[in-house]
Amino acid sequence: MFEDQLEDAAKNTAIRQFIVRQMTPAKFGLVVILTWKEGENVLFNARKQARLWPNLNTLVGYIRGLQCRQTPITLELDYDSTDDS
Repeated sequence: MFEDQLEDAAKNTAIRQFIVRQMTPAKFGLVVILTWKEGENVLFNARKQARLWPNLNTLVGYIRGLQCRQTPITLELDYDSTDDS
């Protein structure tokens, strides 16, 4: 899913859930569950790579800009990638 598709889905209230997923130890991606399509949709950039944010505040600001106030947001952390030392 690309940003223009995500914006259209938001305008049409077709987003069931946002998942903020830790993709690497220092980067987070956005996964979207749509009302009309089965499965997860990862947000991609123009280069067809997963769109990643190094800062959760920036990602949250992006989600807020979509104006989906009633859409639940789940945070998924990758505990295997953290260093407990």
